[in-house]
Amino acid sequence: MKFLAVLITIFLYRNWIGDHPLQGRVPFDRWQRWFFGSSLGVNIRYILCVGIPVLGVGWLAMSLDHGLTSILWLLLSLAVILYAADIYDSAAVFSDHRTWLRSLEESSNVNEAVQRHEDFMMLCAYEYFQSLFPVLFWYLILGPMGPLLYILSRFYLDLLDEDDPESTLVDSVIYWMEWFPVRVTGLILALLGSFAGTFERWLELSADFGSSNTVALTTMMASAIDANEYEGDEDLEEFITSAVMDTDALEAMLGRIVFGWLGLAAIIAIVGW
Repeated sequence: MKFLAVLITIFLYRNWIGDHPLQGRVPFDRWQRWFFGSSLGVNIRYILCVGIPVLGVGWLAMSLDHGLTSILWLLLSLAVILYAADIYDSAAVFSDHRTWLRSLEESSNVNEAVQRHEDFMMLCAYEYFQSLFPVLFWYLILGPMGPLLYILSRFYLDLLDEDDPESTLVDSVIYWMEWFPVRVTGLILALLGSFAGTFERWLELSADFGSSNTVALTTMMASAIDANEYEGDEDLEEFITSAVMDTDALEAMLGRIVFGWLGLAAIIAIVGW
């Protein structure tokens, strides 16, 4: 059942056009905002805003996960996964970046262009990862509870001020919920891309508990696609050509990673976990 849920999710994720089908219709955000208007202690508030919906979905999933009600468990799984996954229009994002690269003129500052391109590569890889892969990982580990815990924690963090004392706790929850999927994604990158260099980076980062998940993912991604390294003193035309090649390689790799996760779900189904 888990493999079927992942298969359907990936199909919809790659082909959905338009707004998110569920996030605007299921009012978890209003549930959380209601508690923000109360005088509850911060940790109690997090448990109520995130823990109660997660435990409720977990209880419902366990009640349905047997016999003839298994189809209802599958429908619940799909609803939770699709709710937790973000719609990421990668085609438009990459197209806009290529258009910008090709619009650079001789008067353009190469150093600034290099920095903007590198920022794009980092942000795009992380946003694509964040939109789906932690959701799939925690679904495979915890069932419907996992994706809901992840996305509701992210929603909760968005409601907190930067100096809110609770933000440290929620940041830590999200960091660890992304730490494991980043390493799994890195291993998939090694298998799909430049193996030797990426696997070496993966070994180094598998015991690294201090680096940000964004940096870890970007490091392994750059190795997997053999991304060019820029010094800032490149000829503009040379930079544009190399940057477009990197952009194409990143887009292709992100498309392949999805099927790597599908393969992982298939292995788990075969093993019977």
